[in-house]
Amino acid sequence: MLMSLGTSAFAGTTTEQSAPIPQFTIPANIIIKQTITFNDGKTITVYYQKKGDICKVFSKTDLTKYKESDLDRIKSSNFELASRTEGKCLLTKKTADVIALAKDIFKQFE
Repeated sequence: MLMSLGTSAFAGTTTEQSAPIPQFTIPANIIIKQTITFNDGKTITVYYQKKGDICKVFSKTDLTKYKESDLDRIKSSNFELASRTEGKCLLTKKTADVIALAKDIFKQFE
């Protein structure tokens, strides 16, 4: 998920009924590492750190240089648990806001 992109970048309308997104409980404190590989072989890593009701996004990469059209260039994206973050804190949001953004992004790939 390229967090530098606003939710408006993913906004759209659809008339198709989509499958419901599975519900799950997110632990109070967790760090997730996302590795994104683009078609040209370039890879970026993004860390999502959740502490209580706050989610922070970290990366060594300047994500502001990416735009909505870069989503079409994603070859693969992997998630795994991590023990620590790396890079600069790029975003601090309430967890509910990050979850809403993630749902919007997943809908784009259905």
